[in-house]
Amino acid sequence: MNQSSSASTQSSSELSEVLSRCLTPSLMPVRYLNTPRPQPCPVIWALSFLRRSMIHERDLGDQYGAMALASVSEVLQNMDAPTDALRRRAEAEAYDYIANYTDLLAEAGASAQLLEGYQCVLQVLAALDLVRKQELLTGVLTSYARVQEVYEAMYVAHR
Repeated sequence: MNQSSSASTQSSSELSEVLSRCLTPSLMPVRYLNTPRPQPCPVIWALSFLRRSMIHERDLGDQYGAMALASVSEVLQNMDAPTDALRRRAEAEAYDYIANYTDLLAEAGASAQLLEGYQCVLQVLAALDLVRKQELLTGVLTSYARVQEVYEAMYVAHR
């Protein structure tokens, strides 16, 4: 087996492992939070959207794209974990990747629905960033519910 074939096999193996981890239902509850009109939690919605996007990228043969989306998904799945420098860096990289990818999709003429999906992921990541900054100031740990509250204050109230 040559080096290229070995690297391809390893990359395929890594992709399968990452995708299976991200596509397996997590322990995070799928629920509706109290809102005037029951709406799915944006974090849950963003994770679901990312899972569908990972499958689509994988089916297109774009292993890099699928793995990058899996990394973003892992950031969202682990948002209630304690903050450290490595986690904050992963969150910043996830935001940058989705922002750049959304711009590329817009330039390529992607559908409005697809762009709105990635925009929602960006908004959830922005809400997470704000909650993390508040965590540093107040010591109150980040939670899915807190990210939901901040998301609603930043985006839902202005629609």
